[in-house]
Parts: sequence; C-alpha cells; structure tokens
Amino acid sequence: MELRPGDNFAGYTVERRVGGGGIGTVYLARHPRLMGRTVALKVLNGGYANDPDIRMRFTREAVLTARLEHPNIVHVYDCSNRDEEILWISMRYVRGGDVAGLIAAEGGRLGPERAVRLTAGAADGLEHAHSNRVLHRDIKPSNLLLDGERVVVTDFGIARAVDDTRTARGVHATVAYAAPERFGDGEVDHRADIYSLGCTVFTMLTGRTPFSRRDTAGMIAAHLGEPPPRVTALRPELPEAVDEVIATAMAKDPASRYASCTELAAALGKAIAVRNVSPSAELALRFTARSDRGLEQQSNDDSVYAGQRLLAVADGFGHAPQGSLASYSIMKALAPLDSDEVADPLRALRAAALEGDRAIAERIAEEPARAGMGTTLTAILFDRTEIALVHLGDSRAYLLRGDHLAQLTDDGWNSGPGFSGRSDAAPAGTVHPVQPGDRYLLCTDGLHRVVPHAAILEVLRSPDSIDRCADRLIEKALRAGGPGNVTVVLADVV
Repeated sequence: MELRPGDNFAGYTVERRVGGGGIGTVYLARHPRLMGRTVALKVLNGGYANDPDIRMRFTREAVLTARLEHPNIVHVYDCSNRDEEILWISMRYVRGGDVAGLIAAEGGRLGPERAVRLTAGAADGLEHAHSNRVLHRDIKPSNLLLDGERVVVTDFGIARAVDDTRTARGVHATVAYAAPERFGDGEVDHRADIYSLGCTVFTMLTGRTPFSRRDTAGMIAAHLGEPPPRVTALRPELPEAVDEVIATAMAKDPASRYASCTELAAALGKAIAVRNVSPSAELALRFTARSDRGLEQQSNDDSVYAGQRLLAVADGFGHAPQGSLASYSIMKALAPLDSDEVADPLRALRAAALEGDRAIAERIAEEPARAGMGTTLTAILFDRTEIALVHLGDSRAYLLRGDHLAQLTDDGWNSGPGFSGRSDAAPAGTVHPVQPGDRYLLCTDGLHRVVPHAAILEVLRSPDSIDRCADRLIEKALRAGGPGNVTVVLADVV
C-alpha cells in the first residue's frame, strides 16, 4: 500500500515518505487530535497483509516497544488493532537521521570521541530493554537514530521477549551485524545484542562492516569461524586497546563477551580515554526566579517553580476569574517531577501538563463561574546532559549559547477548557542537549511582549550575577510599560 502526500490513513495525514524497506514503509504524518503532532507512521507493506508470521512480527514490534520508556528508545504512541487489514505503528519522529547516514556524511568514519558517546547512548537504551527482558536482535547503524547527539534505538521489528517460546528458525537480522549463535540452534540472549553493538562500533570507527564478503554464506562463515578484525589495521592512530574492546564484544563464545552493553561502552571510553562518556555526565543547574511581586505590583497571576530539576513559569489568563488558581493547578501537577527519577522526562512533563489541565477542567465543572479560567506554561526538566521542554501558550523559553540567543518556543495552545475543551491534546515538547555555559531564560509575556530581543540578549550576556540579571529583566519590563505581571526564571548549566 503506497501512501501519497495528503492521504488520510488511520486518522493521520501523510506528509511524505521518509524511509522503509523490508516489511514496512515509514511516512512523516500529522495526528489530527494532537495539535497536528508530527509522527513517524510505519505501515505494513501490502504484500504482507496476509502473511501471519510477518503480521505477528509487526504487531510484536509495537507491543514490545510500547513497554519500553527510555530516552534512548523510540517512543510508540499508538498502533493498529491486530485484526485490521493494514497494520500500522505511530512513533515519535526523530529528525536527525541515523548513524549510518552520519558515517557517510563524515567521510566514512566517525571521530573516536563521537563514536564513544553514540555507543554510550545506544548501550543505555539496550540496557533498559534487556532489563525489561526484551532483546533487540538487529542492532546496526541504520537502527540508531539521532536526536541531536543523542542516540535513539529503533526498529524492534524482530525483537523478542526473553520469555517467548522459540518457534521460528531462520535469521531475520542483518547478517553483517548478527552474532554467530544466531546461525545455530542454541539459545540466544542479550549477549547477541552486545556482539551486534560491537560490530556497529567497528563500523563507526572504520566505515566498514567487520566481515566484508562477496556473499551471505561467506559472511556467516566469517562470523562463525574468523577472529574479530582489528580496528587499528584501518585506523593506526587509535590505541590498540580499542582492538581488545572489539575482540571482547565480538567473542564467538557469548560467555567471553562483556556482561552488558554499558560495560562495553565503558570499556570503549576507557580505551579511547574519553571522560564522562555516559549520559550521566555531572552537569548541574544554577538558577534564580524573580517576579514583579514586591517591586511594583501587589498581585500576580503568575506561578513559578524552581527546584533541583524542574523549572517552570505559568501565566494565568488575565481576563478569567482567578487565573492564578489555574497556574497553581499546573504547577501542582508538575512539582512531583522535581524529585522523581523518570525514564522519559519529556513524556513525564507532557503527562503532568495534561494532568494539570484536567484539574482545571474539574474545578470549572464544580464551579461554572470559573469558565474560561486557564493558564500558559513553559517548563524544563533537567536530566543530566539534556533538558526536556514543554510549552503551552505565550510564555517563552530562550537559550543563550555563546553569543547567540535562540528562542526555543512560539505561541501554542493555552491550558484549560478555555481552549475549546481539547482535553485529549498534548503540549508541544522537545528535548535539547545541554552544554556547560548554557543559560536558559523562561519568562511570561510580561517580558517578551514589551522588551526587545536585543535588550534581553544584552542583559543575559552581561557579567552581572544571575540574580542581578533576573532583576534587570523585570525592571526593563516594568519601565517599558508592560502589564505589570512579569515572571522570569534564569538557569545556568555548570
């Protein structure tokens, strides 16, 4: 089944084809009920519609991936029913291409430090899958998507739960990256993914598959009987310790391999002498929060939260009864995230925003006089080396990196039944990698509507303390004749 731009399929509007092969085709599409959210829509190719084995594999991909909530694993939003004629899966669309494309774009091989960091991200995702008793079974560069510099593992089409009964013989994996035990009759466990990740590391560093042969039979024979190749034969500038890492990851006997993918990643980082290769690099936020309350105004419908991991501003609708109550409801829903460790910060932020929105709706249902009450929201949740950001309405988020001030958010929908009861809608959300020296500004419209971009940049770039910068932004907004309802949060990454 070939879909064309503009076609409507399962409620999604197709924009374009973005890839495919094997049993499915992937389209960029928009969901009509989620604010036009862009998704990756994977559709089973029509030629397999009546193949029970293929249908089982396709459905299993949705079921297994949906069990996994981790920033290094692609998120599944929805899927078809098992009995639908054409099966489909709706997933998060990751815009950055894949590692295979990156290798080609970088001239056929990656720098060692970059390879280490990408390996660490893939390893973290696979470790999460393995801890949930899910084996991927087809790890290769094209199944590692890129969200900036973050790896997102995708295509669990031949994945299998560890508890599944082994009924299928045959190998569906890409042979160039398949572990030798995949070609026999023995048990296959998570160590097959470790072998495949080792093969992938070899490709990242050299631009070649470990065993390049003219035919599949020759490649299988090499996996079964030939020693792992040496990276330094092609990259002599790299330390020989890298060869030892590849040799261990690709050992013929699974018992001789690393015990986990993260152990492999750590060994590679040590071999190449890269520090903080894990996403748990020790970055932290230093922040301050300020509002006009206590300066010139006696009241303020804004709410603000500045904790250890969560920073947020909300602005109650000025024309609605007690807009501050709506803002408080949103913050109350977000606050638990400040102390909880969550596997997927972006999904958690979005879910909390919706929870707050439902609380507003329930309050209005109880007290009809509050109809129209609502709020805006901009919130970031810091997770070691990245932030998750959600945004509703006309508050703003900015990033100062070096001398460049980037606006991270635009006008969006407002929270509360005042936006036509779209209780099934979800706030816009993005993930951004952070760097030491980054400065984030969250503010309500009392600042960004009246203070020019250049004036905001001038304050953020000044040598003043972060507290003094926040005060100066408030003062500028009040002098500019704004609404007298101004709240800012500033955060530095250190």
